[in-house]
Amino acid sequence: GEKIKNEYPDKKFEMSEWCELPLTIDSTTIDSGLYMANIVVQDLNLLNAVSWQSWTAVNGDGLMEFRDGELVIYSRYYAYKHFSQFIEKGMTRIDVLDSFEGDSQIASTAFKGNGKTVIVLVNNAESYQDIRLCGFYEGMQIYRTDAERNCENIYSGDFAKELNVPAKSITTVVLN
Repeated sequence: GEKIKNEYPDKKFEMSEWCELPLTIDSTTIDSGLYMANIVVQDLNLLNAVSWQSWTAVNGDGLMEFRDGELVIYSRYYAYKHFSQFIEKGMTRIDVLDSFEGDSQIASTAFKGNGKTVIVLVNNAESYQDIRLCGFYEGMQIYRTDAERNCENIYSGDFAKELNVPAKSITTVVLN
């Protein structure tokens, strides 16, 4: 990825065909969502991808499937939603200045535009992580996907600098 970016700086990278093959992670678990979220963060941060999509949306290695006549929505769908719902057209990716060590299990990306800043935090660790946000904002909304929640709004209110990111979770913070 770095080689392509350096050799062709004027080219835009579009991630266009992702599917998890071979399918080694249970699609119904948060591990599957974390796997996908980490790949999206990598593509956005390392390759400056300008778009992202899933190759197959409805089947056993996609975002959902029909099983015994019922629609089963996978954790990957909600992981993808953290990017597709909150990062709006026209926003620009910005660097996340963090104090995460090189072996940190937090993956992150951020975008700014349309009067807001969006930060997506992927905690791959088996334990929670305390995060401190910097800056001056009036309000914030926090959305979470983990083993119990599916891109659920867990907070809407005044800006708070302290944030607890649970183990094995995806958290999106919308600042305005």
